Amino acid sequence: MDLGCNKLIRQKEVCILIGRNRSTLYRWRRKGEFPKPIPDPGGELMWRTSDIEYWLTQLELNSTRF
Repeated sequence: MDLGCNKLIRQKEVCILIGRNRSTLYRWRRKGEFPKPIPDPGGELMWRTSDIEYWLTQLELNSTRF
């Protein structure tokens, strides 16, 4: 999956991409189970697509291990 280098995406886009809601994303962030966001100058949280892509790859790898 190539999401486009280090493009920044907003929380809403991240939720759509991972198929989870904001509450789940917040819980994962609080537990340290999700990549750290980057606040933009307006205070909105953004993520690097490369960080999300890496996280998704790790999930796949961990779910296929015995």
